[in-house]
Amino acid sequence: MSFQVNQHVERLAGYQPFDSSFGQLYAEYVDTRQSDQLETQAFDFVSELIHDPHVRLIILTGDAGHGKTHLCGRLITSNDTSIPDPREHLRTHGDGKTAIFTLPNRRALHIIKDLSELDRDLAGRRLEDALLADDRVTVVCANEGRLRAVLGRGSPGLGPVKEALDLVLNAGQTSKSGTIHIIDMNHQSVAAPGGKSLVRQALKTWVSDGRKWTSCQDCDARPECPIYQNHRLLAAEDTKGESRRAGTEMLLRVVEQTGQVVTIRELLIFAAHAITGGLRCSDVHERVQKQKSGWQADHMFHQVMFGTRLERSDLERLRVFQAAEMLDPGTKAIRPVDDTLHMDRDGTGVDPFVPSMVVDSALAPKNHQQLRRDSEKRRNLYTFLRRDSYFEAAVESQYPHIPFAERLGLRYYSEFEKILFEVAPVQQDYVRIRNRLLSGLEAVQGARRSEGTGSFLVVDSAFASHRGSAAVVARKIMSGSVQLMSQNTWWQVQAGGAPNLGDAVDWVDRQVFVLLDAGREGSTPLAVDLNCRQFEFVCRAAQGLSSRAFFQADIRRIMAQLADLADGASATEEITVLLNGRTSQLVIDVGDVIQATGA
Repeated sequence: MSFQVNQHVERLAGYQPFDSSFGQLYAEYVDTRQSDQLETQAFDFVSELIHDPHVRLIILTGDAGHGKTHLCGRLITSNDTSIPDPREHLRTHGDGKTAIFTLPNRRALHIIKDLSELDRDLAGRRLEDALLADDRVTVVCANEGRLRAVLGRGSPGLGPVKEALDLVLNAGQTSKSGTIHIIDMNHQSVAAPGGKSLVRQALKTWVSDGRKWTSCQDCDARPECPIYQNHRLLAAEDTKGESRRAGTEMLLRVVEQTGQVVTIRELLIFAAHAITGGLRCSDVHERVQKQKSGWQADHMFHQVMFGTRLERSDLERLRVFQAAEMLDPGTKAIRPVDDTLHMDRDGTGVDPFVPSMVVDSALAPKNHQQLRRDSEKRRNLYTFLRRDSYFEAAVESQYPHIPFAERLGLRYYSEFEKILFEVAPVQQDYVRIRNRLLSGLEAVQGARRSEGTGSFLVVDSAFASHRGSAAVVARKIMSGSVQLMSQNTWWQVQAGGAPNLGDAVDWVDRQVFVLLDAGREGSTPLAVDLNCRQFEFVCRAAQGLSSRAFFQADIRRIMAQLADLADGASATEEITVLLNGRTSQLVIDVGDVIQATGA
């Protein structure tokens, strides 16, 4: 047999940290001029800023892996073609002291490629020098912890930097004065809507570029190769291919909207692992030679995206797979979906990419051991087919249509989207979503009433009880005064200025804010923030869900936020009690007798 080794597949192995040859993930080891480029909003934003004569300091902050060093390398290659190797130039000139090159406006560009490499006092002095110099602009890469440690030196000259950091974190504004810009890369999305998300770019570069797969045409293993099959399915130009790419994008977007930060590094790991299934060409050749069938199913992209091939230790350190595992559609039993699964795809040799499951009445189980084996096979097959079906959800014709997010376990995601992405939701829909959220927030406090009561009750946290039917009410808020808004809108309400972080990074709103109290005059508004998983929990709590153990952390956080409203309630001689869904006022009469004064 004639086998071929695809160098593109071997390179993809270098993006996976569980492969011994990985090294493509770090800008220090990869030539920026030859690597696959992902066009980010952050690069365009910084490229414009360095030419602004008013800007002196640009700080890129966020977790490791967002591509901060890679961005600096691209700044060099896009502005000065005379520099032969940007990696070497950053190593020798990336301490902020030496100019990288001179801009057309005759100002010098300085770069600190990693603030953590400098002593804290020295790092502080470099930032101060950058603020005082008007003949240069300095770009700094720093994680937030290190940046705060440097700013904590107490130097008055760094006060404007600390104010700028607080501004971007609390109000989404990269700059107040125009001199200092801080870009929080943790808000960068790999799955932003609009058709040009980073995950779309990665798939287009790695699976849709047919030149990278030409060597596979002469390989005898191609008909049985799961790597080539993953390429073929993800690169297909038909409606099913588009559905698979849209499903991948939606999966990562939901991962981000559950509160998980997905860096570009993790995106590259995720995409490379999905395409290769954790295999190299030599692994495929070896297995094909052994003439075993059915092994390919475990390496299909729609299986490995949920971490099925990773050890528990790898899942724990690669948060994107850990979050995807929790959303696994293979574990979600949805009757309309299960009824459409093609159980005739039995893996008897017709399709090598489907797990083996021979259904034959003559082989019916005859004892408990055979019954368990048969049940396990059927469960594995259903899990496989549910995952496969998820990625083709956009073109499946069953009624009712089950969208991507619902297959991931988020029944109320469409309502979450309405608040985030619709400029003006239909009033009737808005009121329905608001009433459900308020009912759910009451249920989280242990107070259950029907939806649409016209008011929201804040339970006194000192008397909250989830075991009884009574609760002490600390405050009553009319439903009409409650507002639902996206994170961008909340920032604008809170800070009074328009946030521009969405222009600085690839952006997707990740939280719905329930503004419960606009506050008395001069006070700060109070809002409960919910990511899509917490939004789902609150909506289901309104329908009767009581899963206090699993959602304990979310319940405590929500209760702590609502406690601020309870603390602000004015003290009166009346105590309002909610009992069996009805409110009563209790007062202390003569002789310390407690009287009920209404219902």
